[in-house]
Amino acid sequence: MAKRLAFNGSGIALFLVILILSAGSVAATTKGASKVLLMDDTTFINTNDILMIVTNRAFFGRDMAGFFGYDYGTFYPYVSIADIRNGTEIKSPLYSGGLWLGGKVGGETRVTVADFASEYWPGPMSGAGFIADADTVRAYRTYKIYADSMQSNPNTDYNEWPVGQGAPVDGYGRPYLRGQQTLWSVCNDANPATHTLVASQSVPLGIEVRQTIWAHDDISRNRIVYMEFGLFNKGGNDITEAYLSIFLDPDLGWAEDDLTGCDTLNDIMFCYNHSDSDYVYGKQPPALGVKMAYGPAVVATGDSAIFFGKIIHDYKNLPMSGFVSYPNGNDPQNTSESYNLMRGLNRNGTPLANGSKYSYPGDPVAGTGDLQTAPGNPHFVGSFGPFDFPAGDSQYVLIKLGIGQGADRLSSITDLKYILNMPDTFATAVTETENAKFPSGYKLEQNSPNPFNLFTRIDYAIPSRGDVELSVYNLLGERVAILVDRNMSAGNYSVIWDGVNMQGKALPTGIYFYRMTAGRFSETRKLILLK
Repeated sequence: MAKRLAFNGSGIALFLVILILSAGSVAATTKGASKVLLMDDTTFINTNDILMIVTNRAFFGRDMAGFFGYDYGTFYPYVSIADIRNGTEIKSPLYSGGLWLGGKVGGETRVTVADFASEYWPGPMSGAGFIADADTVRAYRTYKIYADSMQSNPNTDYNEWPVGQGAPVDGYGRPYLRGQQTLWSVCNDANPATHTLVASQSVPLGIEVRQTIWAHDDISRNRIVYMEFGLFNKGGNDITEAYLSIFLDPDLGWAEDDLTGCDTLNDIMFCYNHSDSDYVYGKQPPALGVKMAYGPAVVATGDSAIFFGKIIHDYKNLPMSGFVSYPNGNDPQNTSESYNLMRGLNRNGTPLANGSKYSYPGDPVAGTGDLQTAPGNPHFVGSFGPFDFPAGDSQYVLIKLGIGQGADRLSSITDLKYILNMPDTFATAVTETENAKFPSGYKLEQNSPNPFNLFTRIDYAIPSRGDVELSVYNLLGERVAILVDRNMSAGNYSVIWDGVNMQGKALPTGIYFYRMTAGRFSETRKLILLK
């Protein structure tokens, strides 16, 4: 992949691959891609010191449409759009990033990647398939709302907020804003025609991805971008040995003098400069990294997990399970090689040189442990897994992308870890307080939103450990979905339902009932599904 190579003192000297078609359209013509697709490549988050392009196809950081004209689409420090367009401030720490999904279906390995382009298709899934013309429908764009453009001063995206596609809303049904800017989009991997990138080319998994990106402009979080992915298995496939990974191609200014590492205790992977003098950033090169904050939720009796912003009991979030760094040019060439990287192995399936699943887990600041010493142009993949992902199930993942800035390259790592490890309050204080107490009695709340299109949330509470069943019935009294059926400890809980039956098929529009039974408690409520 051609990339920027140098800057000179008077302006820009760049080698670019700029793929320009019509406004809002790009050709995904990296190796193996052949079909012209529409990608929303003109929407970006820019409320704090980072500007980063975020597409509607689980792909971020790269300006494939040439919107700003630099190919890369992440800028730090970000001052203004004018400074980017006139070349005054165009330093960049990241070339490209994206979401990888992998697993086994009936023993067959399948992988979907977004690296220098994307194999995802815009829009939600339609049943177990995709919407054929979603690549030309404006409604499947990336939506962006602002703290100063909410109900009293709505922008177009606020007014057209796609609740029917699964976009999050608050308790009043209004667009759910996090931080000063929130970006939302939905995509899926169900279109076989998009699976053409060299790193994959496999059969689709059948996963719908709802992506929420937000940022704050307060001083404690002005170099962090939050990235939340809601995953919905709508393809009818039971996926085993599943992994979710974040791919990054970090280029800290000059691309050829970078090093990588990871902090396994804090689930952080990072890139830093080889010396204290970068050709682009000068004598204070930053460090870029990702904290794999909350992984997929798996059963763990007595534990608790964050799931779609709420605390659920008897589950835990998987930690980062692997981090593999490899040099540019050694990218995976097929499904198996990509899946091996996701598993924390070399692309050929052999263990890493240090015998662990983590490349360079030493401490560069202290100069101890396994450290990368030869600089280059690295790519890396950080993963969660393995976990089972049955048909009709959902999962939730949150990562934090941050940029550390210190007086030199090593203090930038210290600063990066400091800001990424700061506690967050995206789970509200009300939610945390409620879940910290044992409920005084059984409770089954009305689902929200209701009516709903793609998903709805049901909150419930139990005062003591016992068997709990929560199921959905049609008007004939037939049970069509089992949402909960297990022994649970006392606590407040939530479950997400996406209108899919026990066979993984989307149910038709209509009135349904959901019933919770626990001990002698039994309660039924009505919900409405609109397609």
